[in-house]
Amino acid sequence: MAGILKVLAFAGMVGSASGMTAKAADEIIEPRRAYSATWQLAQLLAGAQDKIKHSMKVASDGQKGFIFRAQDVQHATNPSQSVRLGEKISPQALKKRFAGYEVRYTKGEDCLTCAVISGADGQFEVSFAQDGRTVVDIRSHDARSRDTHGNARGASLAKAIGSTSTQCDAGMDTTCASPDLKGLSYIVAGDDQCPVTVKEKQPTDIPACARIAGFQILAIESGATTTPESSSTVPHLPNELAAIIQEITHSCKESGLQVPAGGAPGVRKIDLNGDGSQDFLFDSHDVCSGSHGCSPRGCYLVVYKQLGPGAYRKVLDELYDVDRFISISKNKRLNLIAYLSPGEFGRCKKSRNESCDYLLFWKNGNWVWQLLQ
Repeated sequence: MAGILKVLAFAGMVGSASGMTAKAADEIIEPRRAYSATWQLAQLLAGAQDKIKHSMKVASDGQKGFIFRAQDVQHATNPSQSVRLGEKISPQALKKRFAGYEVRYTKGEDCLTCAVISGADGQFEVSFAQDGRTVVDIRSHDARSRDTHGNARGASLAKAIGSTSTQCDAGMDTTCASPDLKGLSYIVAGDDQCPVTVKEKQPTDIPACARIAGFQILAIESGATTTPESSSTVPHLPNELAAIIQEITHSCKESGLQVPAGGAPGVRKIDLNGDGSQDFLFDSHDVCSGSHGCSPRGCYLVVYKQLGPGAYRKVLDELYDVDRFISISKNKRLNLIAYLSPGEFGRCKKSRNESCDYLLFWKNGNWVWQLLQ
């Protein structure tokens, strides 16, 4: 009985602190309602504990992950663990800066040099320029990443942008620019039921159902690779593409293989959308004979879209398994690409010993893939 009275006395204090009237408090501690009051108090305390646990979880989650800002990404609680667009940093310095994280460098697939930084509380990727040190791209699909406004993966794209339209780009991923965090773009979640159709050179409509799949920091001057003007008949290639071709041709010549004349082997001038722009399609198989421009699993088709005089953005980088067919009209308009994609790579989910047949064409600022059964 003494234990119950202590509980009821505490209930009276809770009632007073919460503004409960004296009459209501008296009714609660009336002896014939003792057990009822005990049950009510238990519910009250349980609710308070749930709120405390939720608050602690929110606080804990807030200490995890990386925050994407306009020009850099930094850890939520340790600002010294950060990477800024345009900074030069060696692999040793990056690993030292992110001590306690796995920093894994790779080359030759979707970038010249990339580093994946991952740990128990977050992950993001960094792409470097030709020198392997200058940061040109930072991105993350990690659920713990967010922007400075708290928008995370799965959040409403329209809400994050604060509008129903913005400038978007149909590159390797569909991305839409943040209007206030200049340099930051939201990677759009792919959803056939909620398509975001990019409009070139004008704002793209953002449906209410569109969601954020990740974040990317890519400055225009870094993402739009520029080349110097020249009176030469050699095409003014994007710097990244020129570096790739130079590396492959050097390997070919060292092996005694013939490299086609012209200065840009494997490159075709095309026009993706008929607007008169000078776009480029690169086939690594055509740089020289043999497989010097290919990996053990296949060769690469790469497309750069012209954004302006001397400015380009890579919009396609696909691995194909030996066979491909490319149709280009007389006015250089790209009609379609038919190719085999090796299994367990990219969008082909078949086994390693199988392949997927695709038809690929450019429509309304986006690539359209058709899987042939």
